[in-house]
Amino acid sequence: MSVELQIQIDDMYACLGRCAGCVLSTSERRVTRPDMTEEVMDKALSRVSDYIAELKPSVINITFGIADHFMAGSEYVEKIYRKTAAVLKSNGYGRGNAGIFFTTSMIGKRDEMERKIRYFERVKEDVPLVPVVILDPTNISHPKLAQQWVETSRITKEVFGMVEMAVNLSTIACNAITPQQLMDYASDIGFAYLNVNWTPTVDSVKSGVYDLDVIEKWLLELAHLTSGGETKIRTSLLAHMLPAHAGLRTFDASESLAEHLIKYTPNMHPYSWQISHEGDVFVKFDALGDVPQTPRFGYRKFGSIFESSLGEIARRSEDEVRRDILREYVSDSRCVSCPYVKACSMTGYHIYSHVVGDLGRGRECPHFAKSVWKFLDEHPELDVSSMREQRFY
Repeated sequence: MSVELQIQIDDMYACLGRCAGCVLSTSERRVTRPDMTEEVMDKALSRVSDYIAELKPSVINITFGIADHFMAGSEYVEKIYRKTAAVLKSNGYGRGNAGIFFTTSMIGKRDEMERKIRYFERVKEDVPLVPVVILDPTNISHPKLAQQWVETSRITKEVFGMVEMAVNLSTIACNAITPQQLMDYASDIGFAYLNVNWTPTVDSVKSGVYDLDVIEKWLLELAHLTSGGETKIRTSLLAHMLPAHAGLRTFDASESLAEHLIKYTPNMHPYSWQISHEGDVFVKFDALGDVPQTPRFGYRKFGSIFESSLGEIARRSEDEVRRDILREYVSDSRCVSCPYVKACSMTGYHIYSHVVGDLGRGRECPHFAKSVWKFLDEHPELDVSSMREQRFY
């Protein structure tokens, strides 16, 4: 079976951006240094190396998040890149089956940003290094930031060859730019892939930055754009949901949801992890972008890299992860009777159900997954391969 191992290492919270849909608090973004110490970084990469040797995945994606790594300087990005590339190459991975990603807001003085980016013209390893550029849609109309962002993004693509764009959804973001405007903007710069992230935390839900009706309408417009051949840009919206939707044709109708999860959890649970700046380990899922079960979303850690290997944590936590998923679906009558519940249980939408609470009260679906499942029903011509994330495969 072809599987991708995804590891996110949260080493950096500093950011000059102010995305309304960001998981970070204002105080977290104010720092200018890496939050993860070198000791924790080295231990994390050692654990990842051991896990790669144990799991032997087909493809590996290691992402350094959550915020703007250029704030720590190009030298820092080079250091973590070379360390990670060494881990991958020592396990037999490189260009074609592995990639290293890092996030940046691309905000800063234009000349300084160009210097930081062009620094990497001399940094060459046989493992792709891919910037994930986070766009705050409210900056598109900014008199200075808008053009500067375009210029620095084009320079980034020139230097790195491959660049991804990410947008953190909120009511503010959806009202600031239409899906068509976003696709045009991304296409003009030369982006090939758009990560659409919706990460409502316990705190941000209370702040009122999410109107589910507004976000649902925006997402369906995006789905129509990306499925109709009107744009060549792929997005995480359909790429993450199509595989689960395809399974509806083969799932055993006689199985309960609990039996279904016993069968399928081992196919997804061991392959996606998030490591905090302190070394705590959390399971991560594909929904609208990557959504982890962390304290920000009302969950506790599954272990620590200083106490256990990733393999041990994976084996120990499988039953608990299954219970976490099952609990959200069996406790909501809308989910119990939903024809898409088995597909939904194979994504990270249970985390949204856990977080949104009263925000989703009175809706047909606790959030808006059902609308996207219905959209996929109406477009049987779409297949997994046509929407797959074409990164470094």
